Amino acid sequence: MFEMTTELICYQADEVIIKKVLKEIAKGIDRYATKSNWIAPYTQNCDNFSFATNEIRDFFKYPELKEFSDSYVFLNEKVLGYKSHKPIETLLVEFNNAFAHFLSALRTINDDALKNKNIARAKAHLHRGALDAYKEAIKNKASVIKNNKHLVVKFNTLRTNEMRAIGKDDTATRKEYKDFALELY
Repeated sequence: MFEMTTELICYQADEVIIKKVLKEIAKGIDRYATKSNWIAPYTQNCDNFSFATNEIRDFFKYPELKEFSDSYVFLNEKVLGYKSHKPIETLLVEFNNAFAHFLSALRTINDDALKNKNIARAKAHLHRGALDAYKEAIKNKASVIKNNKHLVVKFNTLRTNEMRAIGKDDTATRKEYKDFALELY
């Protein structure tokens, strides 16, 4: 689903590529969820999006989207091996929520505070999705972790650090989870 996302993380993301990725996301949601109408109202009719301004392209420039897509690809390629061809629902929901907040920000006129709040929320959903992907990868190696004292200590430290960082910038937490997941694979 996100194989094309790397193309989007550039400043020349064009309308055709953006529509193609949105269609892929919609397909992934449809494959997973029977109630896709409540999960993905913003990705259902991808051809109807207007690209009259560059603002829609801004969403695809976010480094948070690159981090999210990298974690999604890692989870599917390295961990799941595309065995199930079934996307992880929580990641699709986080992407959908991020995109919904971004579209809300685009629709906000004359209220910069509300616009910025929606953009911050969009980025927070992408952060959450990336963290969830790495946690899913780690969960799939639970038996390996349990049988290695060094990994158990490292995992417990990771969880403790995460709890201490609640309500704060979670950049370090996401990096620690990513590093630990990469170490396991």
